[in-house]
Amino acid sequence: MGSTATGSSSSIYIPAQGAWDVIAAGPTLYWTDAVGGNVSELTGESRVDFSTTELAPKALALDSANLYWANGDGTVVAASLTSFARTVLATAPSRAGGLATDGQSVYWTSPGDGTVMKYPLPGGPATTLATTQLGPAGIAVDGTSVYWVASSGGTVMKATPK
Repeated sequence: MGSTATGSSSSIYIPAQGAWDVIAAGPTLYWTDAVGGNVSELTGESRVDFSTTELAPKALALDSANLYWANGDGTVVAASLTSFARTVLATAPSRAGGLATDGQSVYWTSPGDGTVMKYPLPGGPATTLATTQLGPAGIAVDGTSVYWVASSGGTVMKATPK
């Protein structure tokens, strides 16, 4: 069930039933397992689970203090990189398609209801950045704008200011 890389790459095996998203940060990998309900990290050969009881965790985002993920029930969760303390930030009406952070806010797309959302860190109400989007999926953020893919419309969208 593992994957093998060829050439000058090294191979790794991460035992996950339904690995969905992955982020690399220095020597550490973070991933979600949508079938097993796990959100995990791997540094060297040391695996740590942030949580093992999530409901279909999928999209991931990372900043210098926290790992963020979105669950199939619409919850957007943060966990401290040092204490692994888990906090539900917001609950969306549908699962998130993509997740991003700029360290000041967490952003996500909700394909089920066609919205793009923003949650300020360290807290406050979530705000809607865009509505009636056609299958919003992947999302990215820079210093001034938020970008997302409207997958059903075949376009990349932009909201400025973020």
